[in-house]
Amino acid sequence: DVTVPSGATPGSSYARFRFSTRPLKAVLPEPLYEGNAPDGEVEDYRFYVRPTVLDHFEPNDDFGAAFDLGSHSQNRTGLGIHESDEDWFKWTAPSNGLFNFSVTGNVTLELYDSDGDELATTGPDRCTQWNVVADESYRVRVRASDVHMTVADYGLVVELCGDSDNYALLFSGGARLGKNHARYYNNIKEMYETLVDDYDLDPDKIWILYADGTNPAADRSDGLNSDMSYVANGTTVLPGTRANLESVLTTTLPGPVDSNDHFLFYAFDHGGGTGNAPTITGEEVLTGWGSGDSTDDDELEDWLNTIGAGHTTIVHTQCFAGGMLDDLLPLSSSTFGCAATNHYEYSWGCGFACAYADALMSGYGNAYDAYAYAHDNDPYAPPRGTYPDNGGTYIWGVEHPWAASTSNFPIFAEENNLMLKFVDDDIIYQYPKFYIGPYPVCASPMTCSSLRNCS
Repeated sequence: DVTVPSGATPGSSYARFRFSTRPLKAVLPEPLYEGNAPDGEVEDYRFYVRPTVLDHFEPNDDFGAAFDLGSHSQNRTGLGIHESDEDWFKWTAPSNGLFNFSVTGNVTLELYDSDGDELATTGPDRCTQWNVVADESYRVRVRASDVHMTVADYGLVVELCGDSDNYALLFSGGARLGKNHARYYNNIKEMYETLVDDYDLDPDKIWILYADGTNPAADRSDGLNSDMSYVANGTTVLPGTRANLESVLTTTLPGPVDSNDHFLFYAFDHGGGTGNAPTITGEEVLTGWGSGDSTDDDELEDWLNTIGAGHTTIVHTQCFAGGMLDDLLPLSSSTFGCAATNHYEYSWGCGFACAYADALMSGYGNAYDAYAYAHDNDPYAPPRGTYPDNGGTYIWGVEHPWAASTSNFPIFAEENNLMLKFVDDDIIYQYPKFYIGPYPVCASPMTCSSLRNCS
């Protein structure tokens, strides 16, 4: 081993070797051994002085060994690459749309499809754009612009082109005066204020479909009117009817919402279905305002599929919620869905709904994290992992929340999405800002009387 002086300049240099039948130090002055020797030869060898660089994610030196980045946007810095080396990454598109692929530093980026065909190239310190297809996998190859060069600090960014906006629809039909419980009003109000105050959603990008809307007449089971004065200017408030739900989802939102955007659909309401009948499916409904007003599972599936958001989060908290969610399966990696119940049981009180609102208020802003917090703090729910998705033993006063995927993207895009860097030995990970458990335990459950969320 040769100790490289601390002041050595990275790059190429030469080493000279002299060979003779007599020890050189006996005939030539140290330390350079310059001059004439009685016999022998001189050989010069080129070598490279390289800085100490951590080459993260090794081994990822070819197409097959590409390091899997998942499907989130990427903003990675502090990456290193050695001379004659290359780094390969696998990335799965979360949605259809035009994405930027860029590198910083003296490196070249090449983009390939899953068959190994080259699609685009760029660098150094440049970007290229490509229209990707949702759930398709792509490979990114990064190499030093000079194969004899070591790059100590390069960056890789993969991001959707254009600005990201956040949209939300909060639904609670309530059925009728005698069935529209105060907990529906309180939860929708809490959710709305959290979205506006804590997540900075523009009021004009939120729709509230609730009971009789802004009608001043009494509309709650306690004989009171639902005071909607908490709603900020710009937010649209409409009665929670099937017709209004269809109109907003299929006519109003598909225009402004595009693949850059994030969309939340949230329902806390009555729901209809068949209790304790696991083999009966497809009859579930979301209750609207007014006699006989409801939306069935197939209809809602079709309407939600017209929203062209890049990331969609769907939360059902009513009775028989699992039957409304399972029609959307399988979900793409850019869609997350969860339900307070399976498809053959009631939801109870404000168990999962209130816990979900608490999750958002507590900063659990990623899709699966918010679900996990809500499940763990639902006083009517058994522990996670103790029953199958959309299943569980029917028990009066118990609900079985479940998530239709483990996607954990941010529910809402942040204008300046902070990145947290975690260093584990020689591997650097970067993720969008989110919080990790443990999730605190909630209070004891209330009694079951009058707590079913079914009409």
